[in-house]
Amino acid sequence: MENPYKKIKDFGKKAILITGLAGILNGCTENVEYKTTQIFKDLNNDGKPEHVYLIYNSKESGFGFPENIYDLIVRSGEEKDFGEPKLLQRFRYVKPKEIKIEDINGDENQDLVYLIYNPKESGFGFPENIYDLLVRYGNGDGTFQQPKLLQRYKGIVPEGIN
Repeated sequence: MENPYKKIKDFGKKAILITGLAGILNGCTENVEYKTTQIFKDLNNDGKPEHVYLIYNSKESGFGFPENIYDLIVRSGEEKDFGEPKLLQRFRYVKPKEIKIEDINGDENQDLVYLIYNPKESGFGFPENIYDLLVRYGNGDGTFQQPKLLQRYKGIVPEGIN
């Protein structure tokens, strides 16, 4: 079986990385800490790119301490005047290591692929390093299907989705 991580990695760098903006992604497409992910892709097949970015959105959990939330936001519209921000994906407790938007299944719709750290207890009281590579297949109208696990990496840190 072909390694889906390598297949996605081989797509090449497609994201535009800009520093100093609100959404900070540790590790993004270049595995460089403290860079902001800015992705411009046509998600709804109208010929115009949407603006996709990640922001930190800490909320109080109700127990008096912050709950780490990272929101992947999309804005549609004209190049100089993107519309209202809409939530594309919410990541609770864990920041995605990398995010990529590419058509990975050949249906001409953009798919959302992301790599997240998924700490699980090993059974011996120690955390086990697990990374999950997930995909949400695009529907071609700016919406995506439910996440599906493409690959689980145990005990290793994947190189990146370049």
